[in-house]
Amino acid sequence: MLGRRLATLLISVEEQLADEVTQKILHEALTEAMAALREVTFYRFYHVFRQGELESLITSVPSMKVVQSSFEHGNWCVVVEKTAS
Repeated sequence: MLGRRLATLLISVEEQLADEVTQKILHEALTEAMAALREVTFYRFYHVFRQGELESLITSVPSMKVVQSSFEHGNWCVVVEKTAS
C-alpha cells in the first residue's frame, strides 16, 4: 500500500519535472527565435500605377469591366465587375 503511494508520488514528481524542463526548453527556443526575427528586415514592395494603367490592365481581361476608378492613398484603384464573357 505504502509502495503504491510512493510510486504515484514519484510519477507525479517525474511528470512535474518533465513539464518544467519542457516549458524551460520551449521558453528558451521561443526567446531565441524572437531575437532572430527582430534582426530580420522585411521589405514591402508594391507598384504605383500611372493614371489609366490599371484600367488598361483590367480591360485586357475579357471577363472583367471597370465600374469605377479613383486615386486613393497615393495610388490608383478600381472597382471591377465580372462579366459573362
